[in-house]
Amino acid sequence: MLDMGFEEDVNFILGKTCSAHQMVMFSATWPAAVHRLAQEYMDPNPVKVVIGSEDLAANHDVMHIVDI
Repeated sequence: MLDMGFEEDVNFILGKTCSAHQMVMFSATWPAAVHRLAQEYMDPNPVKVVIGSEDLAANHDVMHIVDI
């Protein structure tokens, strides 16, 4: 939502919530621009969970077969 222009809406919602809240962010990719924007909302020492690799490479274990 942050990279799609909804930053104002996110700020509005956060303004209506209790200050003692937990912030959780999910992303299939984590471009540098979105990472910098997300840092404004996150705790200074966030816990980052990565499943798989942070590299944006295709999985080489998958075989694609095209049958025409």
